[in-house]
Amino acid sequence: MLSFLIVLPSLPLLLVAGQSYKYQKFELPERCEYLKKDTEVLHQMCQGKFPMVAYTKFRDTFMKQDDRMALFMPDSLDYVMVALKESELHRCDSIQLVELKEYICYDGDGGKRTIKFKYVRMYCFPFHIQITDDLTHECVQDRDGVSGSQLEEHMLNTKGGIIHYVFDNDSTARLQPLLRVIIVLANLSLANAIRRF
Repeated sequence: MLSFLIVLPSLPLLLVAGQSYKYQKFELPERCEYLKKDTEVLHQMCQGKFPMVAYTKFRDTFMKQDDRMALFMPDSLDYVMVALKESELHRCDSIQLVELKEYICYDGDGGKRTIKFKYVRMYCFPFHIQITDDLTHECVQDRDGVSGSQLEEHMLNTKGGIIHYVFDNDSTARLQPLLRVIIVLANLSLANAIRRF
């Protein structure tokens, strides 16, 4: 009964917090602006599943083991973009960013189309990041059965890394970590209160 009385006053707050996600701005981060100014096309280098080793090592709360991923690099090989979560980007041979939620997708036959998303997060790092090395190694190992490929060598020489998430197909992952905790605690408190009745 006590936990029910504790949760009841916070119920409006939980409802407002749940609605606030709908109004979050999904804008291109300032550190990613160079992608918009640059007209470089990113080419898909490898595609596979998010490996257990990366899931364990990096504790990415947005990812589940065996979620899909694709690796994209420009001709300059200066940086890599890891497109995490299954999305239309994975069906493109090459992509070009228009806006955070809009991309031009080039297919192998020379055709192109525009892809738009609702819920996207992008994190740009102006330096080499370890996760791209690990994901490339696992992707190549899974695809070719060998390691030490030319792609892995290129990856080691990148000067920047981009982590890109599309949450259009995964509504639970769109919830922010704090909101997830609040919802879990509210559910536990309600379940505990109901059990005591």
